[in-house]
Amino acid sequence: MRFRMARRLLLTTPLSVTDICFEVGYTSTGSFTSRFTQLIGLPPRLLRRQAHEFELPRIENTEQDPALPAPVHMKNGFPGWISAPPTFQGTIYVGLFSRPIPQGPPVSCTQLHAPGFYHLTNISDGVYYLMAAAFPMATDLQLYLEPGENILLAKSAGPIIIHNGYVAGDPNLVLRPPLLTDPPLVMALPLRINRKTKRY
Repeated sequence: MRFRMARRLLLTTPLSVTDICFEVGYTSTGSFTSRFTQLIGLPPRLLRRQAHEFELPRIENTEQDPALPAPVHMKNGFPGWISAPPTFQGTIYVGLFSRPIPQGPPVSCTQLHAPGFYHLTNISDGVYYLMAAAFPMATDLQLYLEPGENILLAKSAGPIIIHNGYVAGDPNLVLRPPLLTDPPLVMALPLRINRKTKRY
């Protein structure tokens, strides 16, 4: 809860990182910054800068073709399906992480402008955890990045296991309202994925 509050203050107020550190109950800026970076995936100052540079997604077509065939399984990657309430319109961010409580950047990621099929690629053998966050359309950047209870989240029922390039586990996700137990990094996926994709 403290880091969700810290993230909200970074995105919605001009308070300094030091002030936010004390506001959420930390007495050491270094300890706060280190833990924030672990749990949110970006240092506080970088998160604020990324938010200022973030461009709202343009959603031109939010309808999926119901006749679209299921894609073929691929080595070192996998397809999946994301379901959402029929009224949802916005952007869905999907990330694959090496821990059940994600820390740091996703191993693989993608974004969608509507529920439906997605693909993740270039994944090494290992045990992973799949998570997604859906942000409703908004004309205001602050409202988009801090949607409150309007955000939808999802995570896989169990781990995704990749062995010799082939996948075991259920990659299908159902978006739902947030829970108090959801890891705070999931709500930072737009900035986290935006930063990762800008490197290529």
